[in-house]
Amino acid sequence: ELWYNSEYWGDISRVRNDDRVVLAYLKNCRFNREKAFNMMCESLKWRKSFGVNDISKESFSTEILDDPYLYFKGYDKQGGPLLIWDVKRHRKNDTALNAELKKLLAFLLDRREGAAEHKKITMLFNMSGCGLSNIDYDFIKYLISLLTEYYPDILDNLLVFEMPRLLSAAWGIIKNMLDED
Repeated sequence: ELWYNSEYWGDISRVRNDDRVVLAYLKNCRFNREKAFNMMCESLKWRKSFGVNDISKESFSTEILDDPYLYFKGYDKQGGPLLIWDVKRHRKNDTALNAELKKLLAFLLDRREGAAEHKKITMLFNMSGCGLSNIDYDFIKYLISLLTEYYPDILDNLLVFEMPRLLSAAWGIIKNMLDED
């Protein structure tokens, strides 16, 4: 039913015309075709329900755009783009801002995945100066699901910069959420 629904045609055409998309899901599912197909279908459904194709720069408040704390800046040693998250500026109790931040993350990853050069990204968690009040497990779970389920094979490295000793237990929990691949 999904393949015949005109609301999905843009994404389906991307799947049909760009082998990188299919390969990313196959690699993520260790080349299990059925699992990869099901994962891709779930991803297409998520893209539609989240409105990924409708997100544009105009979708964001000036607070997010004028002073971002989730942004691409520079490149890693392999020439891949560097996505930086300034964790100390994250306010886990600001529900409206976090919903917008989730939309921004999907927007940034989607534009990067569709880029012609399609270099994998390195994500940097800038933890300098942050405390427990900045650690948002819900946002981190969302980020991990984006990177593993909806944008597989986009992440090359995940780096943590200047994590305070106080947060090492929190990082242990987050590390367990991550797949080594």
